Amino acid sequence: MIRALIGARAIASPVTFLVVIWLAVLVLAAVGPIQYPGQPSVSTIAVIAVGISLFVIGHAAGGKLAEVSIGRILQDSSPSPARLNGVVAGSAVLGILGIAFIAIDRNIFGVSGSADYAAFLRCAPEFVDFIDIRRTPLIYLGYLIFSFGFVALTLFLLRAEQIHGWPAYLAQLSIMVPVGYALIYSGRMPVFLALTWLVGVGLVRRYEGRPILPRGRFLLLKLLIFSVVFVAYSNAMWPRRQVFCAQMESVVRELRQDLSVKLEAAREAGRSPTAVEKIAPDSLSQMIDVARQTPVPDRKSEEEFHSHYLVAVMKEAWGVAPRQYLLDVVKAGIVSPRFAIVLMSNYFYLTHSVMIVDRIWQGREHLMPVWGLYEIGVLSPFIRVFFPQSEILQTMNSQLREAQIYGFFPSAWGAAYVDFGAIGGSLYIVVWGLMAGWAFYACRRTEWVTPPLVLSFVLATVLLSPLEGPLGTANSALVLVSLILVGLLIDWPGIRRKSWSGAVAAGTAPVKKTD
Repeated sequence: MIRALIGARAIASPVTFLVVIWLAVLVLAAVGPIQYPGQPSVSTIAVIAVGISLFVIGHAAGGKLAEVSIGRILQDSSPSPARLNGVVAGSAVLGILGIAFIAIDRNIFGVSGSADYAAFLRCAPEFVDFIDIRRTPLIYLGYLIFSFGFVALTLFLLRAEQIHGWPAYLAQLSIMVPVGYALIYSGRMPVFLALTWLVGVGLVRRYEGRPILPRGRFLLLKLLIFSVVFVAYSNAMWPRRQVFCAQMESVVRELRQDLSVKLEAAREAGRSPTAVEKIAPDSLSQMIDVARQTPVPDRKSEEEFHSHYLVAVMKEAWGVAPRQYLLDVVKAGIVSPRFAIVLMSNYFYLTHSVMIVDRIWQGREHLMPVWGLYEIGVLSPFIRVFFPQSEILQTMNSQLREAQIYGFFPSAWGAAYVDFGAIGGSLYIVVWGLMAGWAFYACRRTEWVTPPLVLSFVLATVLLSPLEGPLGTANSALVLVSLILVGLLIDWPGIRRKSWSGAVAAGTAPVKKTD
């Protein structure tokens, strides 16, 4: 029993998990198939060490906070199954409706060919502020509620033994939320977030002394199928995106030239860059449709294209190069250039923040805090719609380009600095650790739903910390808000009846869960 408890605590500890993840990332960046110039540098390692130390401080403080607060509350039973099932079902319905509203807005009332539009912006993200996108209230309502789908799935997996019938089916159906979000915006991060969330849930269940996955309902088989499909989709996306961006070169060149003329005219007239005439979405869709007709190279030309991309294009676009051992196996015909590109693309995706942390550190004097705008994705469209004359987005993007970090993943440490500066970023990381420590302590000592929900979120964001900050992955800030609301909705009635009573608080000890 003691040995099992120690093992479970170690594997689910946010601190242990964070240290293991970052040690792995540093080793992979140092010896992997991509050669990052001069990385990991001393300054990069120092920044990461300071970030981890701040997280550890917050974690310790969070544990003390939980110990004090839980000692004042008598928790004698778990939430009622009826309430739990009702909240899971309601959350799933909200999430599914939310992603449906976003899809309807983008594909019917917004941009025709929404997926092509999103893919185009991945080829030329600088145009995001200069395309006149039609929006309806549906998209705002959708963004307000779609994140509840993540919470429904998480809550179901955490408490599957207590959730039955149609609420269980609705919760599993809410996997449509991250999948739909990824397809609408031609990305993969929402699905990646869902998979890392499942890892977090599994660690929490193990920490609580239960199996990593709930038994029954063919959940293991479903997870394996989902993972295989995601890997296939992710790997197929890279070559398709490369060909698509190659087809869009003429469109990008024409629009850049046109935009440059408009911006110059605006400067001469003393007008704000945000006041220039926007690109009509229908016109953009027509240009994309015409460019898509560009013939795809035959197989031999495609291999030549991939060989060129493997060295020249990656060096120009990313500032990196394949290590010699990868080039040797490609030259020997052991692997194809196409396979090598898929390998390098995924490897770069997961490890390049080590290089970006160094760039942020070297360019820190030019990075003014933007107070959450960098990480919290929902703030950018909010500013574009309700404060169209604001130049804060252009200012932020200019800073990012000057520091050569625009379009790259910054890691949790880099994102904290870009958003809040040195002092604010340090507090941000401490609060992240505080949340982790509180949830870790409370998870085994209460029957509340909120601590395991929060701990699942923390472990998922720790796993993703080499890419983004805790609020920066696929609108995870909205997911966190939804998670807290759902947790309080389930837990608060029982806490309100039992807490803050001097008679109850006196001499009341926390109730531990049993394995």
